[in-house]
This record gives sequence, structure tokens and C-alpha cells, in this order.
Amino acid sequence: MEFWMAVVTIVTIGCVTGIITTAIDKLASNKRRRLEHELKAERKHTALTQRRVAELEEDNQRLRQQLEWHTRLLTAQGDERSRLS
Repeated sequence: MEFWMAVVTIVTIGCVTGIITTAIDKLASNKRRRLEHELKAERKHTALTQRRVAELEEDNQRLRQQLEWHTRLLTAQGDERSRLS
């Protein structure tokens, strides 16, 4: 009888250990998947932000060129007016 009691005890301990291990693995994999999803979303957001910054830098450069051109035009017009006066 003691032999069967030892077998039942060992099987019970093995089953409980298996259930606990499975639960821990499941929780860890859920957390890992959630973190991977968050990381993917953040990388996507970073890429979009970097693209937007590049577009804004190009717009800024175009506006600086326009400002320079307009400044030269106004300077030339001012010079022409002073010459005619």
C-alpha cells in the first residue's frame, strides 16, 4: 500500500508542477507578445515621425529659399526706387 501511495504522491506532485509551469509559461508568453506588439507600434510611430520631420525640413528649406528670393526682389525694387527718385 505504501508503494501505491508513493506513486500517487509523485504523480500528483508532477501534475501540479506541470500545471504551474504551464500557467507561468502562458503568462510570460502573453506578456512577451504584448510587449512585442507595443514595440512594433512604437517603431511604426517613430518611422512616421521621422518621415514627417524630413518633410518639414524640406518645407522649411523651400520657405527659406523663397524668403531669400523675396528679400533680393524687395532690395532690388528699393534700389530701383531710390535710383529713380
